[in-house]
Amino acid sequence: MAFDPVQVTMIPVSGGGLAVSSVTVRWRGREAFSLNTSPPASSDPTMPVGQPFSLGPSRPDPTNPLLFRIADLSFVASTSVWHPCFDACDSLSQAMWVQGGVGLRPLTINLSCTVHPLHLFTQLKRSALDAAAVAALVLFTRRFLRAPGPASTS
Repeated sequence: MAFDPVQVTMIPVSGGGLAVSSVTVRWRGREAFSLNTSPPASSDPTMPVGQPFSLGPSRPDPTNPLLFRIADLSFVASTSVWHPCFDACDSLSQAMWVQGGVGLRPLTINLSCTVHPLHLFTQLKRSALDAAAVAALVLFTRRFLRAPGPASTS
């Protein structure tokens, strides 16, 4: 019994602001669960303090109600304060309270930001693409996305 990791992405919205869409949390079990009141843990010492998430009530997963429960996780903190953590593609560990005698269990929350260059590389890493695809992307990036250098004198 465990939680599936989730990806929370910060995206640009009209008017120049940033927003974070809600995501579905899935527990591999039939027990109800809720968000622990403690803030998420991270190895980033500059992470803002406080709980940036809220969780709706857990309910049976309609696709497989006998094996899974789901709930909607929402980002409720200031996007401007948390933007550096999303830019750095931090990974958080949020304690979740699972009923039925299970107790606290960790939920991995991977942050990313579509307006930051690290987003592309983090997506590749997380999707476990093969080395050839990563190498091709690096070559493409070096060739087409770098600033023009000084002219050759040969």
